[in-house]
This record gives sequence, C-alpha cells and structure tokens, in this order.
Amino acid sequence: MHAHILVPLVAFPLLLSQPAIAADADCAVWKTEPWEVEGGTALTAHICDTTSETEIPPTLYLQCSAPGLLALNYDDSVSGPPDGEVEYSAIYRFSVGAAHVDAALAFQQMDAVMTTELQADAPLIKLLRRDGAVTVSPTTGDGPVITFPLDGASQALATLQASCRKS
Repeated sequence: MHAHILVPLVAFPLLLSQPAIAADADCAVWKTEPWEVEGGTALTAHICDTTSETEIPPTLYLQCSAPGLLALNYDDSVSGPPDGEVEYSAIYRFSVGAAHVDAALAFQQMDAVMTTELQADAPLIKLLRRDGAVTVSPTTGDGPVITFPLDGASQALATLQASCRKS
C-alpha cells in the first residue's frame, strides 16, 4: 500500500525542549516518559538511533501540543538547518516498508529540531504504529537518512495520546 500524503505545516503554540540523550541501548526502544522542558515536564514518546556516531544520537520524539494535536520533533544530530537558515522548512518522507507519508517540517530554533504538529489520528501517526522501522529522509537531499525501529512505538504513542486527552 502506498500512502502519499502531505501533512501541512501548522503554527506551534508550545515550544518544548529536548533533553540531552545519552547514546546507549536504552534509547533504542520506544518509550514514553517525562522529559524536562521549558516550563516544567512533558510526557514524551521517543526513540533514538544508537548506531549513529554523533555525540547526541538522532532522535524522533512526540509530545502533547494543543488539544487534539501532537508535536512531532525530529533531531538528525546535524548542527542546524542547511546554510544556517533559521526559517528553514522542508518536506520529509517517513517510510515504513512500501508505505510512506510526506510531512512538512520547520526548523525550530530554540531546540534546533525539525518539527510539525499532527492530528492524533494523522496518517503519519498511523504509519508510526506499524511494525518494522521508519526511515526519515528529507526529500531535498539536505540531510542524513536515518532509520528508527518501531518496536514499542504503538504502545508508547497510545500512552502519550491517553495522557494528552487527560490534560
């Protein structure tokens, strides 16, 4: 099944920060746990790529955002957008097997990550609940192609979404 859907870029009312993650096997499995963020803590569903040789591993993480929305954040461990463009945005392809979803992500300068907001039932959220691994790649070729396992993603996302509904 090929799903080719463009997820629109939306405004970000909440700016949440990512803590430094130690490059150990512990972050190579999806988890949902509280992270310290600006203004307190935020429950965060996250995974990292422990095969990376960077000091801080590439990370994909989601947090509650405005009601009914999840903030998806992607840190490829590169030191910012191409040519230092703080207004940088690009289409990223998220692929699981033959299925893929394209999403518009914007550089969020405070946390130095690419980010977007998604409806809780968005095609990209459904894609992350599949078995296997998700490969994230900028369609422009400006940046690395990184693969994250999806082991535990469905449960981590369910836990996060349940928490979002309570808050």
